Amino acid sequence: MTAKPDVASLVRELRATLDHIGDALVTGRYDDLITTESRLAGVVSGFAVAFAPSNASADGQLQRPLASELNDALTALRRCQKLGDTFTDLGESWLNVGVTHPYAGAYDRSGRSHGQASSTLETRV
Repeated sequence: MTAKPDVASLVRELRATLDHIGDALVTGRYDDLITTESRLAGVVSGFAVAFAPSNASADGQLQRPLASELNDALTALRRCQKLGDTFTDLGESWLNVGVTHPYAGAYDRSGRSHGQASSTLETRV
């Protein structure tokens, strides 16, 4: 039988994970975002186990985290939400500019202009 997760510890881990995600967004460390995904999944599954009916104590109560720890986790969550909204807004802006800009279709995915007929340089000797 495995020990039930401590909710207070999970809240602290959630806050640390969200802070890590927020910092990665701010600094552009996108590889950190990808590696943090599994860490966040672990915390969320820990909450699922901790709140399962089979894990209640004899008196039916769970150990509650401190209000300050919950507030810190909520602050970290709101920060990530604001950063995510900012990235979404920026992405939409770039897409809109790309669609309306007169040179929007001037280059293909490889970075070549459509006016470029060949990728080879012809020379005469």
